[in-house]
Amino acid sequence: MLLEEGDLDLKYKTRPFWIHRSFKTGEWSEEAREVEGPSHKGIRVRVMIQPATLRRAWDRPTNDAGATIAFESSAPYWKSFIWVMPVADGDKHVFLMLDHGRGADRDILERLKKIFSEVR
Repeated sequence: MLLEEGDLDLKYKTRPFWIHRSFKTGEWSEEAREVEGPSHKGIRVRVMIQPATLRRAWDRPTNDAGATIAFESSAPYWKSFIWVMPVADGDKHVFLMLDHGRGADRDILERLKKIFSEVR
């Protein structure tokens, strides 16, 4: 129920960063924006219910179960594990993002990734 009413955002040791947006052309924006992200040992988990028509640059082909194949992305200050799964009725999808600092507890990260991969 909580996810239908809004997003879930779990934070552990996060802090503000000033980030310059990158473009597909390889260029960077001149203006930085403030983004909350995990510190060196921090973790941030975001879960959102979104319209299925909302496509993102990181969308990938789906696997046999219909879930978008999960992948890891690297940013200057942290890494992100991204996973998208369609909701049964087909008009929405669950978007999961696990951001973590390079010093985050590896056991916790692997456990979270396992939980994400087992969600149906």
